[in-house]
Amino acid sequence: MRRGFTLIELLVVIAIIAILAAILFPVFARAREKARQSSCLSNVRQLSTAILMYVQDYDERFPGHRCCVRSGFGYWYQLIEPYTKNAGIFTCPSDPATSLGYGYNGAGTTADNALGWRYATSSGVAPNQWAPLIGKVRQPSLMIMIADQAGNSTGDMSARTGSYTVAPRHNEGCNVGHVDGHAKWYKASVLMSNLTDWWQPSAHPELKSVYQHWVRDPESGTGK
Repeated sequence: MRRGFTLIELLVVIAIIAILAAILFPVFARAREKARQSSCLSNVRQLSTAILMYVQDYDERFPGHRCCVRSGFGYWYQLIEPYTKNAGIFTCPSDPATSLGYGYNGAGTTADNALGWRYATSSGVAPNQWAPLIGKVRQPSLMIMIADQAGNSTGDMSARTGSYTVAPRHNEGCNVGHVDGHAKWYKASVLMSNLTDWWQPSAHPELKSVYQHWVRDPESGTGK
């Protein structure tokens, strides 16, 4: 006659299953996020290529975060649309509810030492914030062009904290597209400062490892 499981044996089996689930579920979650991270990296690479195609067509000048058009501003993602074949690449797969998941490094650390913030302000033309020529970037393999961003609706991004900086969506890191066109994942803390306002690189030498990714000339006191 076959003997059934005792209550103790059943409880032991349930406990083992619960322990295995507690171990494996986070692994599966990380694996899913790794897949989304790879898809996002592909988006960043395609957007970086689109920006560089724009640069080549416009006398080696970056689009800037925004530029003056007939009735207001045209934003960087609108300017590069003709160079993209799929509108879906503007959305990060880890944040599908946000249509624009990436930011453009238009502000750097001072609003005028990155890749162009805006053409004009409420008080008139702001030439110090115009988009620079690509040749002005001293370390294109380090400088951020675009990256996962923290939720600014126009993709405005800088080294400041808050909604203007990178978003650590992918295993505590973010995907970055550099000025030379290559894209890679970084641990977010490598790219983030604890400063909330504009700042000169010369005033914060302790943050050199951060601002070298945000400014055109990291060896300059102003970053430009």
